[in-house]
Amino acid sequence: MSKCLLSDNGVVRALARNGVYFMRMLSPVGVNSQLCCDYYRMSLLNIHAVCKTPAWSAFRQSVLPKLDRICTIKELLRVKFGFTSLPFFDAEQVDCLLADLCTG
Repeated sequence: MSKCLLSDNGVVRALARNGVYFMRMLSPVGVNSQLCCDYYRMSLLNIHAVCKTPAWSAFRQSVLPKLDRICTIKELLRVKFGFTSLPFFDAEQVDCLLADLCTG
């Protein structure tokens, strides 16, 4: 996408810009661009700047602080669906814990 937006070829650049900037909700590339910019809190005008560095930075800021919670939810879901047992909690307590972790 970045190559197309920054292309030396005027036709390629114009089509990419039209798809991303103006027709974004009718174009799979445009929708993905918009979602990507929203996720990384970037302006659509800077879509060409999305690369590994800001992606990992956003991951570290948004996901890593919640990683313990994510792992706990994953384990409780394994208990809920019978893949793992947790003898000290019944199904109602597991559901309550999951609800609290997912909404709190």
